[in-house]
Amino acid sequence: MRSIIYKHTILFLVFLFCCSGTAFAKATPLKIKEGFEGKRISGSTIWVLEDEKHTFNLEEVMDVYENGSGGEYFNQYNFGLTSSAYWMAIEVENEDAVQRDLLLEVVNTYLFKFLVHRITQDGALLSDSLTMDDSFHKRGQFINRSSREHRNFHFTFKLDPGEKTTWIFYFPAPKHTLNFNFHVWDNEYRFTRQRDWEITMLHGFLMLSAVYLFILTFAISITRFHYFWYYFIYVALGVCFVYTDMGQSYRYIWPEQQRFQQIAGPIFANLYLIAGILFFRQYFKTKQFYRGTDRILIGISVLAAVIIPLVVAMPSVSNVAYAHLFFRFANILYVSACIIFFIVLFRSIFRGQRFFSGLFLFGFSIHGLHIIVTNLQSTGVFSGGSFANMMSGIGYPLTFYTHISLMLGMLLEMAVVFTLALRLFISVYKRNNQVLSDLAFQKEQNMNLLVMGIERERERIARDIHDGLGVMLASVKMKLNLFQENNIDENESREKISTIISELDNSHKELRSIARNLMPKALYKVGLVPAVEELIYRIKMLDDEFDMQFYNNMDFSNASRLSQLYLFRIIQELLTNLVTHSQAKSASLQFVKHEDVFRLTMEDDGIGFDLNKKHKDGNGLNNIKYRVDALNGQVFFDSSPGKGTLISLEIPLTELEGENG
Repeated sequence: MRSIIYKHTILFLVFLFCCSGTAFAKATPLKIKEGFEGKRISGSTIWVLEDEKHTFNLEEVMDVYENGSGGEYFNQYNFGLTSSAYWMAIEVENEDAVQRDLLLEVVNTYLFKFLVHRITQDGALLSDSLTMDDSFHKRGQFINRSSREHRNFHFTFKLDPGEKTTWIFYFPAPKHTLNFNFHVWDNEYRFTRQRDWEITMLHGFLMLSAVYLFILTFAISITRFHYFWYYFIYVALGVCFVYTDMGQSYRYIWPEQQRFQQIAGPIFANLYLIAGILFFRQYFKTKQFYRGTDRILIGISVLAAVIIPLVVAMPSVSNVAYAHLFFRFANILYVSACIIFFIVLFRSIFRGQRFFSGLFLFGFSIHGLHIIVTNLQSTGVFSGGSFANMMSGIGYPLTFYTHISLMLGMLLEMAVVFTLALRLFISVYKRNNQVLSDLAFQKEQNMNLLVMGIERERERIARDIHDGLGVMLASVKMKLNLFQENNIDENESREKISTIISELDNSHKELRSIARNLMPKALYKVGLVPAVEELIYRIKMLDDEFDMQFYNNMDFSNASRLSQLYLFRIIQELLTNLVTHSQAKSASLQFVKHEDVFRLTMEDDGIGFDLNKKHKDGNGLNNIKYRVDALNGQVFFDSSPGKGTLISLEIPLTELEGENG
């Protein structure tokens, strides 16, 4: 409410202030001189009176100051979570030769209730107030109705040469932390150079964060380091917190939602903490290496989540002490989490992860120390300045409520984490390339061995033809030549012809056997299973007492001809080894389809073999392995001398499918 009050009491008090020479005598007025641009107010320029019982009124405060019976002068205005109200007095005097258009700026985005009074040189008292029912738009209507809305509180005023004015503020105990920065500016300078400088910083921070999130999204999609999504959420929530903590969200997004502005910052802060813990646990594998610490971090995350609904109810809590209890508990969680992060980082350095942990420690140092210091200041453990105050001291004042050290810490941490992620990606990329190179080399070796196996198979077939069928045909030819050259009687001739026919018949059988082994006709006419059954039948014909069991639940109708041929050669090799070397009395062969895998097993009760020796010397087992590798499968051998043999192979069903023809 804006009012100009002319009452005898106030005039008398003003007369005391302006004419007696003792009013506010202990306060050093802020002097406005030629060339003045702006200044952060601190030290003896501001008089502060703590009102623990909330009983003082304006007249009593002025009387206390006049008599010098109370009040203090602070260099910093960080009162933390206080249950006291505070009165503050600021004097500004124009010593310039011209009229000055000035602005008093109060930096605190969590003020929702206060009183402000201005005592002018001519004795007028201008008063206004902010209440819990006022929206953001009230900020353009204080006292002089400048119509300029801003994230901070602005009070514009003019001072003629030699004129002096006094500002008196009353801040009741808030639910949030009570801390301030006060600035007095040349009005034009504040909304030209100073505004441009701060907009550049704020927009630069937001732009860098947005670009960073975009690049991080692209990097995660390529690298598939899915746990970095936690860090993506962590950074996004951090940006939301900074934007809200500065009052920009209240200004541009929810200017009519005073209640939501009270709780938005704490909610983003708690979600920010939870996302940070989730990423930290995944990145440093605390569940694997620091189990006790991991349980503590989980507990902190749960408690941070529990606080959120309590914070939502905070605007409805009338008792300030209860609201402070929520914040103090949150302060403990934030400080505890940061301390644990530092402990884990130091332990990781000593565990041998010096580069990654050391670099992460460097990136988190500013951010983590800022959180610890500001939360301890909030709880009243100690007081201290800020980075913004230091910059003001060296001539670069900032009017950000959010500590600039938090923003710098976030940017440094983001750069370090991105560097670590990039190095990790390069390391994984090189390792994957090496693995692919090794696999390609191994595949080439397997193909070479497979070709060698095929060549050995051709040699065997050539040897069978030369030593078996060739010898038989040569014998028949020799006998026919003798039969032609000798005069043989009719009876002897018939006997000789009968012998030659018998030998030709044997040659024909041998030729069919070779052809059958070379290109099994049954395989292409009726399929793999009947071809295998034919092989088993031929084995049983050689030994009636041999017990051979065959089980199949696999449908090979969609299997390619090449894969069926490979499987047939594998089974043929297995059965050949079984008959030739095992001395088994019984055996079982199984084809089993299990989910998306084809599994072949053969087990016998034979004499077994030494796996180490056989793998080195046995071409038959190597041929099996090469063909299984060609189908991207796996083969397992389990045998020992005197204990039989179990051979199992698994092949993905997708490797068996293909075009038939």
